[in-house]
Amino acid sequence: MTSICEHIGNIEKYIEKKDTAKLANSIIDLEKAFLKSKFGLCQRGIKNKAGSVEEIIKARKDGVYKKQMEETTKNWIADYEKKKDKMNHKERKHKLEEIIRLIKPIVKDNYPESYIILAKAYLYRGIIFRPKGFRVPARKIEALKEAEKFSKKACYLLPNNIDALRVWAYSVLEIEFIFKESIKLDNDLFNKAAQCIANDRICDLKDMAVILRYSEKEKNQTYLYKILNENNDYKRAYDLLLYKAKACFLLNKADEIKSYIERAIEQAPKAFSDPFWDDIVEFLLKLKENDSKLGEIWKNLSLKTIEACMNNELKISSGINLIRHWARQKPLYDLAFLAASTPVKKVEIADSLKSRPALRYAVLNNLKNEISEVDEILKIEDESRDGRYIKKEIDLDAKKIADEIKSKNISPEELTEPWIAVHFYLNEIDGNGYAINFDSKTKKWEIHSFKYKELYESFKAWYVPYSHKDEDDEFLSEMILTLCKKIGETMPFLHSFPINSNILWIPHGFLHHLPLHAAILNNGKILFETCLSRYLPAWHLGNFSEKQAVNGKGRFLLKRFGNYHFEEICDLDWDKKEIEEATKEMLINYLKTNPEILMLLCHGEADILNPFRSKLKLKEPGCSILDILKSTNSNIRSTKVFLGACESDMAQFSGNTIDEHLSLSSVLLSIGCNEIIAGLWEVHPYQVEECYKDIIPIQSSVKQEIDYTLKEWQIKAYREGIRIYRIAPFRIMGLPSKKSSNNEVQS
Repeated sequence: MTSICEHIGNIEKYIEKKDTAKLANSIIDLEKAFLKSKFGLCQRGIKNKAGSVEEIIKARKDGVYKKQMEETTKNWIADYEKKKDKMNHKERKHKLEEIIRLIKPIVKDNYPESYIILAKAYLYRGIIFRPKGFRVPARKIEALKEAEKFSKKACYLLPNNIDALRVWAYSVLEIEFIFKESIKLDNDLFNKAAQCIANDRICDLKDMAVILRYSEKEKNQTYLYKILNENNDYKRAYDLLLYKAKACFLLNKADEIKSYIERAIEQAPKAFSDPFWDDIVEFLLKLKENDSKLGEIWKNLSLKTIEACMNNELKISSGINLIRHWARQKPLYDLAFLAASTPVKKVEIADSLKSRPALRYAVLNNLKNEISEVDEILKIEDESRDGRYIKKEIDLDAKKIADEIKSKNISPEELTEPWIAVHFYLNEIDGNGYAINFDSKTKKWEIHSFKYKELYESFKAWYVPYSHKDEDDEFLSEMILTLCKKIGETMPFLHSFPINSNILWIPHGFLHHLPLHAAILNNGKILFETCLSRYLPAWHLGNFSEKQAVNGKGRFLLKRFGNYHFEEICDLDWDKKEIEEATKEMLINYLKTNPEILMLLCHGEADILNPFRSKLKLKEPGCSILDILKSTNSNIRSTKVFLGACESDMAQFSGNTIDEHLSLSSVLLSIGCNEIIAGLWEVHPYQVEECYKDIIPIQSSVKQEIDYTLKEWQIKAYREGIRIYRIAPFRIMGLPSKKSSNNEVQS
């Protein structure tokens, strides 16, 4: 007969060998052994008396044990409900999992209340998981479905049990919110639940959600005044106000809706993970859909809500929270954009959609010496970007962070003459793209709308085979030509730019990935033949320093490109150059010295899951975007940065997220750089050499503006028969600092 110690020895042995099957069997054998009277209970801390084991086994099989277990877990649920607001996420999770683990084995039809207890535990388990952007955790969906299943069973076993009906209705509404129209309600059971809840009493805010859903579905206003008359002192007063506004919506009381929502916004929670924000955005969308009946109150309320959100964003130290929890609120920005009455306000809303993780990180990094908590915040940020949970929120006085970020919010009307800024916004509510143009010379605004869906299809037709490397250069070249033609067709306003215009593009969404400067116009001309172009990923990433930049000194080359030698570039007159031995430390050091020109020739390596870990493949271990953000005392205000890494200006495309073009270029802009020339997509090294060897000497001798120099090269290459695919990827990122010189277009 195997002893307890031998069983434990087997378990340890199979843990060491990582033999899962035998480990599982050994654990089962140990559990069986404990039930046998041969092994003294003293080994488990219980006095060994005759028949003790038999009595324990008998008690566990007896109905009294199950009843006691049921009563205990019911008390645990009640205790959880009482204390949950003082528990953190981890404590809640462990408590609920403990209840589920203990109650699930004894759930049976002849103990129907056990189904209610288990359903409640699963419901609470599902609720504590928050969506991350547009992705709803699978564990949340699984828990809610289990809650719905067990509570529905309880509803049939206990037909008039109000607890069972409540839990089932709550679960169904949670699932319905996730899957929207794709789920079918059990109408009879839901109506019964709503009526029973309304006739009982409102004891939870979720009761109001059930009554509202019933009233909306059945066009029945009978119970709505119960919500309006509810005056209990709820901790989440903003939810109560929102539910009252929803009741007024079903009663067509426009003035009351406005009053309740304004009060709810004033008290709204700071956390963007709070479900209140999902609820209010969904409600604003309903108001917009019914504006013919209620008037345009959605406009005022959308603007008030977006203002509250912008103020909240300034107080949040964690960029991760914005990415994970605020990404899905794009409809709010769409509503506010449509509601805004001035071009300046529309531009402000468009720019605020870009949640600024790179900028926020750079701001925090610069405040390390002033705010002691910053180091811990940045550590948590780094860990969570690699997939770990944020274990705790760091409390700090966010005023300095807010003031620093606010300093980037310069009016778009401060644009340098003679540039025209084109701020884009893609609005999913009305299906239109918008170009909001500001002419710094005339000080006039123009708003142009365009249908972007066909352009998006053309973009995908080129981007999908490109990203999967499914096609050769010939095919991709033809697709880029088609895409450039489609840009010209989709955006008629491009044809009206005067010759010699200087255009600053501020894209949005997939437009970040388009060569807008290479749009083919009605007359067959390429836009770069007639206009200068620059790009900014976001208006707030322009370098608006009031101090006059000191001219950069020194021309530095860092190269680590394997087999390709870039001989003509390397033979240029460099003050310092590192060939093949270029390191991260060298790059970080050069970023502190304000050089005139900094040339980087190396491969790049993307990290799709964590773009902050994307890196330049310098000498091992390379230099990541995060390394650059972490570098302190960067001084590249007057530096022209030339990037020779493939796709160095290309960020991973994602359709359903906040707009954050997180490329090497945008990171350099966030730490103060003002001019970067980079490749929008992959080009052969000889194209990099052909472009840069012509531009860099001119930059040194004539001191000509880099955008004009690049345009001259593109025109020359195009007229020599080089394909658009090889010319168009090169573009300038950065705010124009002064009027471009020598910018007359040659015929």
